[in-house]
Amino acid sequence: MQTIKLTPNQTKELKAIWAPIRRNQLVEDRKSAPIWVKLAQTEAQMSRAQLFACATILADLELEVPQFLHGILNGDQP
Repeated sequence: MQTIKLTPNQTKELKAIWAPIRRNQLVEDRKSAPIWVKLAQTEAQMSRAQLFACATILADLELEVPQFLHGILNGDQP
């Protein structure tokens, strides 16, 4: 399983997007909690599958998926 390390800025950006999702319970805890735990790190380390799940949830909620996330999932970024 490949682990991807986000930069501090990427982690902060994704955490800022994810915070209202958690606070407003827009997603079940079993889906949201693992991502939130990873985002508690200064430089989140997530699997490609976790990042894809995160992007999918954001898209399902009709929220903007950060450009860096598209880049990672498309293989444009390591």
